[in-house]
Amino acid sequence: MVGWFDGLINVTEPRVNSRDGISGKGNITLRVRMEVLDESAASDLDLNPGKYREMSVSDDGCGIPDNIIDKITEPFFSTKTFSCGLGLGMSTIARLIEAMHGRLDITSELNTGTTITIQFPVDLEDSKFEPQLA
Repeated sequence: MVGWFDGLINVTEPRVNSRDGISGKGNITLRVRMEVLDESAASDLDLNPGKYREMSVSDDGCGIPDNIIDKITEPFFSTKTFSCGLGLGMSTIARLIEAMHGRLDITSELNTGTTITIQFPVDLEDSKFEPQLA
């Protein structure tokens, strides 16, 4: 099970993007919590009932424009120059969370900031997570 967790450590990708969004001034907040979702709460989030870890990265930076927010999880999408990244970080996170039957939520407001939240099942055996090896 170490492999999927190593990939999930890519959660620092939103932290790096937050750092870029605040341009050296501002705040970045990382929150981690455990949550138990009952049938109703899980249904509202399109998840299965059970225990979830929730991690969020928030910043009070420039925000993400509406015309690109839906693109940030696409492979190779980036607003940065090629030398600053390939645009695979958020795409990788989105695919891992999807494979674990978790949830990725991105909210943003221009000139106010962005919050990226991921939720994934604590017991991956219960979530029927089956890593795909290339």
